[in-house]
Amino acid sequence: MTTQRDDDGSGPQIVFVEKWNWRSPRTVLDILLVLITGGVMCANFQYAATARQAQRPWVGPSQIGTSSGEYVTNSFNVAANTPIDIAIAFKNFGSSPAINVAADFEVSLGPVPSESSADWTDSTAPKINENCHGVVDSEPGIPLFPNPGTDFMVEHIEEAKLPSLSTIDADAVKASKKTLWFIGCFAYGDQWHKKHHTDVCAYFTHPEGSTQGTISYCAKGNGAD
Repeated sequence: MTTQRDDDGSGPQIVFVEKWNWRSPRTVLDILLVLITGGVMCANFQYAATARQAQRPWVGPSQIGTSSGEYVTNSFNVAANTPIDIAIAFKNFGSSPAINVAADFEVSLGPVPSESSADWTDSTAPKINENCHGVVDSEPGIPLFPNPGTDFMVEHIEEAKLPSLSTIDADAVKASKKTLWFIGCFAYGDQWHKKHHTDVCAYFTHPEGSTQGTISYCAKGNGAD
């Protein structure tokens, strides 16, 4: 830009404006710097997200069955007119503490699912209680530290939610016409104050004609965020 005036400074001002050229070396360099800076910022955000995923807690069940002292065994027995003490052993499989861990589970009697996972649909297993996440989110919960070993915490299903099968229902389970379903969820937070949930679906499986069996996980219905 050039300015020209008379000697006394009172003359007209003439301004020459340089035409902008986006192809000029300086403009191209500025554009490259913006792109590089944006790329570095995106890479940093992606790295931070990946690091959080690697360091976050992951809470889930390690065993579902009946409790024997301090342990939970996958062995399960169904008997008529007898309340079943159902327990869920769970742990933190992640790399950092889980905060406010809470669980809520229900047991119901329903149809026996197909043995082939390919035959499972979204309606095969009972749906998780729509309010399950709301229930566990409202509970104070407990802290749960990472545990690569064999230690675990145990959640017993509330006595009011335990099934007490009639003779007819117990016989139907024994004949593989009905089975017991275990549906529930966990809630917990991480160190970045983000809430996570683990949805669990399992059912009682056994040889036909026997009341002794184990707990298997559903082909659909389990998930985590």
